[in-house]
Amino acid sequence: MRPVTFAALVFVAAGCASTPGSPNSFATSTGRVAGVVQLPEQLSSAQPCDRITVVAMANDQQVGQATVRQSRNRCTYQLNNLPENVDLGLQVKVDGLQCDNGAELSSDSGTVKLQPGEIRTQDLKTSCG
Repeated sequence: MRPVTFAALVFVAAGCASTPGSPNSFATSTGRVAGVVQLPEQLSSAQPCDRITVVAMANDQQVGQATVRQSRNRCTYQLNNLPENVDLGLQVKVDGLQCDNGAELSSDSGTVKLQPGEIRTQDLKTSCG
């Protein structure tokens, strides 16, 4: 089989495997959400952002790639490669952070729906108790 013909077959097969709405289509998405996770002053951790993750959920599936960084008394986050025209639930996940009064750190969530290539700002907030 000629190399060009083989390459064309692989290309066509890959295209058929990625239909709109399938999990594979999420991997090639271009939407982005960035913002701040506000932290309460009563937090007892010196590096809380190391224990916080922000996730995007679409159809009960985690999508995108997340980064979280420390910035003053808050964390900045960025979610890349998010699918467009889908309701995305944004969640702050906390790994064992507690407030000075012993209460667990709780957080709010948000929902966004991105257009192709859109970059959106969405701030999230955490609280004690």
